[in-house]
Amino acid sequence: SACLAATWFYRESAFDPKAIGDNGTSFGVPQMKAKYVFLVDIELDLIRTNRKESIRAGYRLLRHEIKRCKNVSDGLGAYATGICGGAKEKVENRLLIAKSCWL
Repeated sequence: SACLAATWFYRESAFDPKAIGDNGTSFGVPQMKAKYVFLVDIELDLIRTNRKESIRAGYRLLRHEIKRCKNVSDGLGAYATGICGGAKEKVENRLLIAKSCWL
């Protein structure tokens, strides 16, 4: 959902398209790693400079990982670590935050 993506991206970058994390390997609002750019058909420069396109790309990658891992929690873990079911504590925390905007 949009609420979940907004929660995730805010916690990753505070919606800053120029954010760089993970020792220089994650970029933009979604903090996407360069090696995943091909999965969402976007140029890395757009992720680094264009908030709207960065969010769209991050959302596409979230959907891709959720589908690949067959459920939301495992897909979010894959988004964070590359491994289905990874980063369990981070995922649980962010799901709790996202649920507050569904109520």
